[in-house]
Amino acid sequence: MVIYGWNSTHLKTRQSRSAVCPNCNKKGEVIISVYSKHFHLFWIPFFPIGKQAAAMCQLCNYGMDEQSMSDEIKQESDELSGETRPPFWQYSGIPIIAILIVLLINFLQNEKKRELEYLSSPKIGDIIEYKTETDNYSTFKLTEVTEDSVIYSVNNYEISTISGIK
Repeated sequence: MVIYGWNSTHLKTRQSRSAVCPNCNKKGEVIISVYSKHFHLFWIPFFPIGKQAAAMCQLCNYGMDEQSMSDEIKQESDELSGETRPPFWQYSGIPIIAILIVLLINFLQNEKKRELEYLSSPKIGDIIEYKTETDNYSTFKLTEVTEDSVIYSVNNYEISTISGIK
């Protein structure tokens, strides 16, 4: 399963009027395309990594990457690359993470409020989880609640992880 990686997206294509194909020597048949590469996590794009250009002759289908382009084609691809910007959606993972962080902080704050409300108004039958002196976990059950005291029944069993308390 792929969790992270990068992907390329086509940004812009332009046909060169003056570039000569290095393979068939025809003028004006080269098309230049610019692609934006972006990092993704779970197929959600986070930010662009860079831009790449490629060129191809329409007559002989000769393809060129940035290293194999002639100086003339390279100059035109640099101009086209400078004119294009990565699309906004390639940054969409950043606001998603920010929203998730805000929601998590809000949840944790509300959880603390609920816990304080629960502890400030005990009721008969409530079961409270606590950490023992031996760094284990156990529970006690409230059996009687008056205005100035709380009477409880202690569970004699302990467990080493809080997730195992039932």
